[in-house]
Order: sequence, then structure tokens, then C-alpha cells
Amino acid sequence: MSNKTTEERVKDLESWAFQTGRDLAEIKSVQADHTERLAQIEQGVGLLLAHYSIQRPGTE
Repeated sequence: MSNKTTEERVKDLESWAFQTGRDLAEIKSVQADHTERLAQIEQGVGLLLAHYSIQRPGTE
């Protein structure tokens, strides 16, 4: 068991908080990419359905 000083603990917490912030930023970036891709897929499906005159389920 190590006895850390208050300063060492604060530095550890700051480091953890900084890394957590970076992780959250990366997660948000990936989520934005996935959201954009999903919108493109939905648009493509809509175009295919319209091309083949297929009614979207639930819009009858």
C-alpha cells in the first residue's frame, strides 16, 4: 500500500480527468460519424424504396 501525498493524488486525479475528457471527445466523434453514416443509409434505403415504388413499413 502506497502513501501518496495530497499533491500526488491531485496530479493523479487531474491526469485521470484529462484522459477521461479525451476519451469522451473520441466517443462523441465516433458517434457523430455513425450518426452521419446512418443518415446516409436511411437516405439510400428511401431512394431504393421510392425507385421500386415500395411503401415504407408503418407509413401506409
